[in-house]
Amino acid sequence: MKKIKNFQLCFYDKLGCYDEAFYDRDDVDIFYAIECLTEYENPYYPDEFQRLFVNFDDETKCEIKLEEQ
Repeated sequence: MKKIKNFQLCFYDKLGCYDEAFYDRDDVDIFYAIECLTEYENPYYPDEFQRLFVNFDDETKCEIKLEEQ
């Protein structure tokens, strides 16, 4: 069974990924990463967005997407 290694928050603009942050699986700051996904679009930087990934101990990477129900 795979285990979560960490969470990876990536920040993008029109040129690609310009920054990233890693959070341990027990790190409560992961809530900051989730909050970044739900923020409203910034009118001053419309090309910027964030993506959140979970990295597993077997090197598998999956993207976490929030979908409104």
